[in-house]
Amino acid sequence: MGSRDQKNYKVGRAICDQIRVAGSVKIYNRIKNSFTGPPDIYFIKEQLALYRWRKQFFLAHFPEDTWTTDCNFGCGKLGFSSEIHSMAAIHYNITENFDQVLKLAYEDSRPDPLHFPTDYFSMWSLNKFEWDK
Repeated sequence: MGSRDQKNYKVGRAICDQIRVAGSVKIYNRIKNSFTGPPDIYFIKEQLALYRWRKQFFLAHFPEDTWTTDCNFGCGKLGFSSEIHSMAAIHYNITENFDQVLKLAYEDSRPDPLHFPTDYFSMWSLNKFEWDK
């Protein structure tokens, strides 16, 4: 199996794992891109489970201090810690950029330094998918 085939297999397996977490292909297709709006009242349990799976996937493949993000919002002057930027970047990338996260996770050669974008106006602290902590 070639490198490209291995990468496609791993991406496919990750998608199958997400489907398993959601409970079915139909539910997965309904909720996989639904993290930017209000939770789907009928599938909130599945959305929370998928969010947690994606976050664990991100943290397993991109450990702390192996990637960067940035802020153009003046947070240093406002006294916000760098943890806020990391959590906002993780949230943004697992909810709005997960296809790219999957591809990067299995790249043979990653950009150096690895940089993830963030949504500077997304309030990670108000993120409804982190409330179960």
